[in-house]
Amino acid sequence: MRFDLRGGNLDIGQTLQDSVRRRLHFVLSRFGFRVRRVTVTLAETRADAAASLDTRCRMIVQLAPSGKVRVEVTDTDPENALRRALDRIGPAVDREIVRARENVGRARERGSTAST
Repeated sequence: MRFDLRGGNLDIGQTLQDSVRRRLHFVLSRFGFRVRRVTVTLAETRADAAASLDTRCRMIVQLAPSGKVRVEVTDTDPENALRRALDRIGPAVDREIVRARENVGRARERGSTAST
């Protein structure tokens, strides 16, 4: 699994990078070789001029042989945004893998009924 952490306009230290990598490995390791690449982007955003700064955490997981899962969370606290995104990414990847597996099964069924 390749890992890329982008800070956008936030300063991301080595400690945070290691923490995110360790937590992602824990959440996604059960999918094994299916996870090709994980990109995590943390950035400060402002909805409008009067609003306070929020932190957006976006995680994109590229799956083998194809497929992509994206989770995006916005929160006032960077740690909460990261934690919530980590809580959501595992189930989202699981749903995508199951969906892809079901689509392959349906395609095989259609292929076998078309030849008879």
